[in-house]
Amino acid sequence: AAVMTAPESEQIGPTATLRGKTAHSLKEVMVSNYEDLADISQNWRGYESFRAVMTYLNGSGYQYVTGRGFGTMIDLGIYMKLGGEEEFRYIPILHNGYMYILVKTGIAGLMIYAYFLLKFIFLGMEGEKTADTDLRFTGRLVVALTLVLFATTIVIAGFFNKITLHPALVLLGALLYYSHANKSRLPNKVFRQ
Repeated sequence: AAVMTAPESEQIGPTATLRGKTAHSLKEVMVSNYEDLADISQNWRGYESFRAVMTYLNGSGYQYVTGRGFGTMIDLGIYMKLGGEEEFRYIPILHNGYMYILVKTGIAGLMIYAYFLLKFIFLGMEGEKTADTDLRFTGRLVVALTLVLFATTIVIAGFFNKITLHPALVLLGALLYYSHANKSRLPNKVFRQ
């Protein structure tokens, strides 16, 4: 009997190519109500995001704006083994940081988070107005790290994933401080118009 395998672009696991892993990651984060346990397992991030949206939509009008609070648990609707052998039906944390913010702090929190990241991008772009090479490079790094936060927030909780992104967050903070401290010391004539 022949063994069937998924095309290389759709394979997941250690034998998958980078292109295959990227294609699967994009599919996995698609918010959908997967019915089959195999689909739920393969598209876990999209399923848990769907359940988060359902939790958010079951709130009141006030909770749409302010969220349901940081103690809110997401009902998965099924028992699932997560991180080992223990089965969970309710989870406090999501892979999708935007859904996490939406459920916990509502639209207001999501807007504050977006403002927070956009502010970092604008601060980084201010470095382009200076003739100082170090400040321009620092600004570019601030923009790049902020874009990493924008992208990773949907897949691995971004800013809220302190373990994986801890070095990036510390570096971002150091770069913002360096940029701010050195801009204030430069004479106005150093800035390009």
